[in-house]
This record gives sequence, C-alpha cells and structure tokens, in this order.
Amino acid sequence: MTEWIASPSQAHLRAQTVDIWRIDLNLEPGCLPALQALLSSEEADQARRFHFERDRRRYLVSHAALRCILGGYLDLSPQSISFRFSRHGKPSLREHGGLYFNLAHSHELALVAVTGLGEVGVDIEHVRPLADMDSIARHSFSEHEYNQLQALPAGQRLQGFFRCWSRKEAFIKALGEGLSYPLQQFSVIFGSEASSRLAAISDRPAEAARWTLHGIDMDDHEYAAAYAVRATGVQERRWQMLFDREFSHVPC
Repeated sequence: MTEWIASPSQAHLRAQTVDIWRIDLNLEPGCLPALQALLSSEEADQARRFHFERDRRRYLVSHAALRCILGGYLDLSPQSISFRFSRHGKPSLREHGGLYFNLAHSHELALVAVTGLGEVGVDIEHVRPLADMDSIARHSFSEHEYNQLQALPAGQRLQGFFRCWSRKEAFIKALGEGLSYPLQQFSVIFGSEASSRLAAISDRPAEAARWTLHGIDMDDHEYAAAYAVRATGVQERRWQMLFDREFSHVPC
C-alpha cells in the first residue's frame, strides 16, 4: 500500500524527483467560496458554466488545489499564479521557468505532478464499466497493447484497460499534444504499477528508453493512474493535499 504523506506548508523540489499530489475533491460545500476566491476570473467563469453542481465542485477544488500547490513551491499566494497555454491547451507557468506541472482529475480524486525535470504528464481514471471497451481498445491501443489486454483473465480486463489508458494519457499529456498524437504509434507496458513503462515509439525507436512512465498505486481498484516524464533515474514523492489554514489559508 502506498503511503501518501500529509502536505507540507511549503514544498521544495529535489533533483531527479517528481512530486505527486493526491487531492480529495469531495469537500463540504462550506469550503467552496474560499476556494473560488483563489481562482482567476476565467477559471471562476469556467466553474460557473458546469451544469451539474458536482462537476462545478470538482473543477473548483482541483484548480484551487493546483494553485495552492504551486504557490507552496514558489512561495507565492495562490491568487498570484499566472498561466499560459499551449496551442493544445496545456498550461504552464507564465513566469518561474524550471517548474513543470500537470493536473488530472476523475470522479472524486485529482492528481498534480510537479517536477524540475521537464514537461510532465499525469492522468487518473475512475474505473467504471464500459459497454464498448473492446471496440475502444481496438481503435485506440497499439497491437501490442491490445494483445496485453486480451491476455489478461476476463475479470481483470476492465482494470487493465484503464491502466493502459491512464499510461497512454500521461505520455501524450507530457508531450503536450493532447489526443492529436496518434494513439497507436506508441506502446506502453501496463501489467502492474511496478512494471509500467514506455515500450516503443514507432517513429523514434530509441526515444522510449529516454522516458520514465510509472503507474501510481491509488490503494484501491476504483482508480488507475500514471505519470510520464522525459528523464531517467527518476525518484518520486507522494503527498496528500490538505486544505488547512497553515498551507493554503483555506479552513477546510
């Protein structure tokens, strides 16, 4: 079982390290006004556009948490963090180069990856039944990945599908190209968190060995998660994000 350490009041990056932050999105409604005050006007507008209250809450909490986490590394208030966006929508810091991050959320959990190693991608998927799972796998997975999935016992294929999907998403998010990158042109190994890795990139045979792709043990089978970064010899630390007065000035 993975140990998630309570968040510090101020975080510091370590060389060759990726920090993974876990955020519980199911906060009490009374916390939300204070969190919304941390967002930019654009983010607050986006939150208001969600039709369902649960989706608004999840967006608000995850994006406020991201600001609090980055502010802890930079010794800045969450409100002062400023982002810019790539042509595919991936955010980065407008200032403070050298700090790279990525956010993902699904159902009631979010993950943030932070590193100084370069562009990083993180993904989390809520494991739920899919009527068209085999069709999606045939269309989106490489032949190697599809064969891995079919080799699993029938009762393990749903979890295997989401393990594979989370690893592929983490890689393309690290690239910053979104789903415009052809999903069948690279392959991942997804048998377990410990064995996860990037197996091959079809048009760049030597490139896969330059990447770290790790599964993230979420302590249960409800979620599958992974992160990717173009570096080797990577270590990781895992933090549990806590909203409290000392860390983010939010009494939740």
